[in-house]
Amino acid sequence: MSECKHTGFYSNAHCSGCGEWAPTIIAELQAVVDAAKGLVALLEGTEETDDGREFHPVTISSCRVHKTALIAEYLKAIKEVK
Repeated sequence: MSECKHTGFYSNAHCSGCGEWAPTIIAELQAVVDAAKGLVALLEGTEETDDGREFHPVTISSCRVHKTALIAEYLKAIKEVK
């Protein structure tokens, strides 16, 4: 936990006094972003077969079509995060 320089209160979250985020929250959010980007990189990785065709060896699948569309939307959103 960190102490807000304005209110003096200890917090693990957003300070209503100064509008800053506690360092632990920032670190946790960055870890989630890094993990999500790592997952996207893993999914976008390609390999080449013996006959020269390129393919994606790592995939996520679903037997429900609407779930597959959601996966695609989530991956797109993750790729847009800087």
